[in-house]
Amino acid sequence: MILVFALLVSACGKNEPSNTSGSNASPISSPDSKNNQGSNNEAEAKEATVALKWQGPNYPFEDGTYAQKLMEETFNVSITPVRIDDSQQLNLLLASGDIPDIMYISTSELVGYVKNDVLAGIPLDMVKKFAPDYYDIVVKQDPNVFTYGSLDGTLYGLPRLDAATAPYALSIRGDWLKNVGSDVPKTLEQLEEVFVKFRNNDPDQDGKKNTYAMSMGSDNVHSWFNSIFGAYNTNPFLWLERDGKLQYGFTLNETKEALKLLAKWKSMDLIDPEFITDKSRTSGQDDISYKFSAGRIGYADNISYDDQQWDNDGHLNAKWVAQHPEWQEFFGDPANTYVTEPFYSVPESGPQPVYVNMAPPTGPDGQSGTLVGNLLSRFIVFGKQVANDDEKMERLLTILNTLVSNEDVYVSIEFGAEGKVWEYNDAGQRVMKEGWTESAEYHPQGKNLGTGLFFDLLFATNPDFLSAFGGPRAVQRYEKTKPITNHTGIGNAVKAPLASESKYPDLSAMLQEYIMKAILGEVDIDATYDSTVAKWLSSGGEVLTQEANDWFASTK
Repeated sequence: MILVFALLVSACGKNEPSNTSGSNASPISSPDSKNNQGSNNEAEAKEATVALKWQGPNYPFEDGTYAQKLMEETFNVSITPVRIDDSQQLNLLLASGDIPDIMYISTSELVGYVKNDVLAGIPLDMVKKFAPDYYDIVVKQDPNVFTYGSLDGTLYGLPRLDAATAPYALSIRGDWLKNVGSDVPKTLEQLEEVFVKFRNNDPDQDGKKNTYAMSMGSDNVHSWFNSIFGAYNTNPFLWLERDGKLQYGFTLNETKEALKLLAKWKSMDLIDPEFITDKSRTSGQDDISYKFSAGRIGYADNISYDDQQWDNDGHLNAKWVAQHPEWQEFFGDPANTYVTEPFYSVPESGPQPVYVNMAPPTGPDGQSGTLVGNLLSRFIVFGKQVANDDEKMERLLTILNTLVSNEDVYVSIEFGAEGKVWEYNDAGQRVMKEGWTESAEYHPQGKNLGTGLFFDLLFATNPDFLSAFGGPRAVQRYEKTKPITNHTGIGNAVKAPLASESKYPDLSAMLQEYIMKAILGEVDIDATYDSTVAKWLSSGGEVLTQEANDWFASTK
């Protein structure tokens, strides 16, 4: 019975430990006692201590850590840390009847856990009452967010959001624009004019015809020429809403039209012939950032904003600096590391050359946008026993509310204590204390102190906390660079895996092969597109489309 249960739940997805904790960035202070919810007033002091079995990622090596004690003192609880490495271990624990009170699971696991009766329903009214700040924070980011963790009208999963998510940024070489006499393009037509010049007018002024307009990251299908598809308000590999229904992007006529434009550009030799094998992000010379920085291509739409920040740290910027001596000299002075903001036009002075961050080009109907990842990152769930214990549910909701709304508490639990692991710099920003990373107590995921994601299950959910720690680097990333992606995002409308998705593993490969052939001019798009859509539908796409719309209807 245990084996069957484990297999059933495991089929719904894996809950791999996350390594995205901010605990390796820099730690922060203990909360001010006056700000500690649940520990200061007499009424709360008289409450009984609530015992909690707590499961989360990056569990502490030992019990009784700094963060555990702080949690217990702040919220009047006693905590038993549950150490789980993966979803299989969690499934076996649940099958034995030992269900943690609070758990951190992937979005794909929720349905299986509900069906196997291991989760508590969480009344939305209680969320509003005991976690009002959390409720407001997540609903502001997505008004439908609580429908994603609900089944048959009952809320089981509290959403953990990634407020750092943003649409992909676009970069175009400013020196090339200047050399060919063009402004930053705004429409597809203007972009094509620039692309022609990038290929034919020697934009790098080396006397050779060795430059191309763009390429793509072949290893990330969702980002394939995503700003060009975005100009038609589509993406071939995402579920998109049309007239209240969901359709797969490839089945839309807009995708066909975008593909015809890309085929035209390839026939004009504007697209790098190596687009078939180029990568999105590597440490070598086979990715878009290197080719862009080294002067092979002049336009890039394949990476996120935090890879572009001007501090010789972001992936694109680091490769750019490595190619350009003026920027090497500039960043040779540490005082310049976090001072440069994104460029929206070519500056008249300062280190040269620069790449310009441009808005996505608009298409025939005035649409534009780039790929954006799911805002919903994980679910926080309660064990089914919590449904019969109002005090425990109230305490858990209060804890989550405090972690996402009280900056002092958040910083202390996520990073650590002031004076030991972090300090204020001259600008009043929280930064890592010098020498902390050499301490025997330091661990990049906070496992020695219990800090990081294990207790801070809502890390990055509150956008106001993104710059709470890290000083100039955090400000550079989230307050200077992130705003460059203040444009439309083309995201997946389906927030959870579809039941039959694993039954049709070849569907994506079929579309990838067709798209490649279409761009290369090996198939007549007008003559073959509709039949390819029909083949996709009959090969399993119809089933997935029905499931996608059934899920979509359940969220209303």
